[in-house]
Amino acid sequence: MLTNPDYPSTPPTPRFVTRVDSDMVYPGDYLDSAGKEHFNGQIWSSALWSIRQLPGFGRERTDKLLIRSLQSLTSNSARFRDIAKAFLTANNVLYAGADAAAIKTAFESK
Repeated sequence: MLTNPDYPSTPPTPRFVTRVDSDMVYPGDYLDSAGKEHFNGQIWSSALWSIRQLPGFGRERTDKLLIRSLQSLTSNSARFRDIAKAFLTANNVLYAGADAAAIKTAFESK
């Protein structure tokens, strides 16, 4: 798990957990400052969680798409948009683009 000093170390949000149920959106809630990677990660985690909840997805399909998309990134300075595009490309490769509209909606709502 990732250390997240912005959250208390007591329930309901343990210090070492990145929330996946956030209603934060990009770019409105994104903080462009050093040390806010975990805070900003809530936006990405929440989008992935939304995708995981889509009918026919679940953990295995979502993880497979995520791993394939991350493998295709050539820069360590990729932005949310770059990673989302890589995720959609992985979906094209692995699942012939099935459910692309639902994936886009999940990303765009974040």
